[in-house]
Amino acid sequence: MTLPFRETGFFPAERVRAAGFAFRVDRGQRLTVNLAVSTGEAAQVFLDLYSAVDSNAAPERLLSADSGQTSLDIQVETSGTYQVRIQPELLSAARYTITIRAGPSLGFPVQGAGNDAIRSRWGANRDGGRRRHEGIDIFAPRGTPVLAAVPGRVVNVGETGLGGLVVWLHDSERNQNLYYAHLDRQLATEGDEVRQGDTLGFVGNTGNARTTPSHLHFGIYRRGEGAIDPFPFVWRTPAHLPAVEVDSGNLGGWVRVASPGLALTGRRQGVDTLARSTVMRVTGMYGNRYRVELPDRREGYVVGRSVQPALEPFRQAQAAGEESLLDRPVPGAVVIESLKPGSSLGVLGEFGQYQLVRTNSGATGWLRR
Repeated sequence: MTLPFRETGFFPAERVRAAGFAFRVDRGQRLTVNLAVSTGEAAQVFLDLYSAVDSNAAPERLLSADSGQTSLDIQVETSGTYQVRIQPELLSAARYTITIRAGPSLGFPVQGAGNDAIRSRWGANRDGGRRRHEGIDIFAPRGTPVLAAVPGRVVNVGETGLGGLVVWLHDSERNQNLYYAHLDRQLATEGDEVRQGDTLGFVGNTGNARTTPSHLHFGIYRRGEGAIDPFPFVWRTPAHLPAVEVDSGNLGGWVRVASPGLALTGRRQGVDTLARSTVMRVTGMYGNRYRVELPDRREGYVVGRSVQPALEPFRQAQAAGEESLLDRPVPGAVVIESLKPGSSLGVLGEFGQYQLVRTNSGATGWLRR
């Protein structure tokens, strides 16, 4: 999934199901997961966060929601693919809405500025390739206040040849030091205890930035690692969540493919192509897509406008002989009803060698073609 993400879905009581959502987050981002659920008889819904799902190792469970808890919050320390899993108590129905966001873990260090002001990134060559850029440059007019990105203690205020007028702020929560360079003037003094948003100095171009427009060089350093990329720590991710564009009335019901060659996406096994009239059950929805489950238990997402409710027959058929109406489209399925030869049937959809049909008596089940 691409964050931010929100999905509303349904777990039927008669099935043991879970829903998983995989997404990439970077070191320095703060990941938040919020779950709203409604269940019958106060049943529980379990919420877990796993890491390392993009490696060959077994996923590591990082966080689990306690009984009654419906949110998770963590600062990411390793870039990679993570997974959230939700599952209701066995044999309990539940409707859920899950929202997953990734945002900055630090405040933005220049007053009134934002993402557009970051114009030089981590790792860029400097001095003809003799060194690399160990931070990000945030451009703003001279004299713009430079802010404490976290509450902390000022551990150094000084001047260097490269950085010009600099301030170092210790972030005790994350055990790291924040570096502010090229200041026009320093306001903080060594030993100050500051709150997030306090002014430490003002944007300038001192040090080796004398020939460039005014900007703040912002860096993060950790003991034993040296400089680390500060970009994910301050980058403001989109707050807007895609509106739900599909019909919520289909949630929990059967739909069928209305046009041939529909892609079933969002699966770790790749993309499948579905034939016209293929039926599937809607288990969730987000944006313009449905999360669906095929009769063979494959799951994925389909574009909502490419399916239609499988409520009314799209053609009529007759039982060729004494046939059995089945509860599932598999050999050995339970017989719902025995059909007499010539029985009229309305075909609601198809899957492999089976048809989903409705009899004159109103019974719905599967019939081998």
